[in-house]
Amino acid sequence: MNETLEKIRAARAALVRKRPYMAQAIIRPVVVTDQVPTMAVDQDWNMYANTDFVASISLPELAGVVYHEALHLVLDHARRGQMAVPHFGKEVWGLATELEINSRILSEGFPLPGDPPTPQKCGFPEGLTAEEYAELLSRKQSKQKTGSQSADEGSGVDGIPRPWEIGSPLEPIDPEAAVRTIARSVLEARKTESPAAGTVPGHLVRWAETVLKVKADTVQALVQRFASTLSSLGMAPTWMRTNRRAAWTSLRIPGHQGKKVHIAIVLDTSASMTDDDVARGVRLVTQLASSAGAEVDVLCVDAEVHSVQRGVTGTTKITPVGGGGTDMRVGIEEAARLSPDVIVVFTDGETPWPEKRPAKAVIVALTADNDVPPWAQKVVIK
Repeated sequence: MNETLEKIRAARAALVRKRPYMAQAIIRPVVVTDQVPTMAVDQDWNMYANTDFVASISLPELAGVVYHEALHLVLDHARRGQMAVPHFGKEVWGLATELEINSRILSEGFPLPGDPPTPQKCGFPEGLTAEEYAELLSRKQSKQKTGSQSADEGSGVDGIPRPWEIGSPLEPIDPEAAVRTIARSVLEARKTESPAAGTVPGHLVRWAETVLKVKADTVQALVQRFASTLSSLGMAPTWMRTNRRAAWTSLRIPGHQGKKVHIAIVLDTSASMTDDDVARGVRLVTQLASSAGAEVDVLCVDAEVHSVQRGVTGTTKITPVGGGGTDMRVGIEEAARLSPDVIVVFTDGETPWPEKRPAKAVIVALTADNDVPPWAQKVVIK
């Protein structure tokens, strides 16, 4: 075990010298275990390594593998996987993330051991997103076998916990804050182009610019997260055709084929929500209804459901009703009865939540940075 950890430390040190701005994702706690075939990461940013695998590869190859695992974390594959796996399947999504990462790592000159899957081997173009590769793989799979498979690399790839994972961070980490710090470091290194930083890869610069630009407008970030959820859960979505409504965004919003996707918005109108909060919620409803190209229903909820407006558009007048206590459980339950593809809850977070994961995907838009259940996607609207 000591030899394994020492070799990993040496590989990490060499990698950090070349990619210092990635250090926060590269230098994470490592669990040595034979439960993984190669290396893996979990959604809590812990790394895992197989002793035999580490011993069998060269130090430069090991640095490439560590870089690969760090990119799973930085590219947020766990959260993206929670949205994509229900549509594409775990295996297709896992392979798609490998294609997204490997095409970048190999283009930077880092070696990888064995015969790693690449876009070229699958007959795909370089430089696409995992979602785009997943769609191409799904199309190809319907006609023939892809001939490539990916090893199990943990919940850091798809957000699905594994029995062998620790279940919590071995060292404290705020993944969202860490990603923003890394993005800022990438752009700073790009500006200085110091010898220590080396040449910053273009794909990392584009990623960092997108991360920081999106976070600058959290309402827009929610619209984009909604679009990501919608694309994975919708009726025949396609990541290869851009939605005509997407021109104003910095991220790619998927186009859709066939039936409109259905979203239910639960608007917290309890006494703990200020008039400004509720007004922001109404503006958010309008923005989603006009930007997402979906069928939208709105529920006004405090401790009970006061109103349900169906077929809301960007011009529909929303009249908030409520002012009592707070219990978003009743709103989520009622929203689920409408059979939406995704539920968005706009609230201050001062509410009890369902103990079990709802049958529908849930995004929580918070007016304050409160905790949400692990099954929900969280965006703070400031």
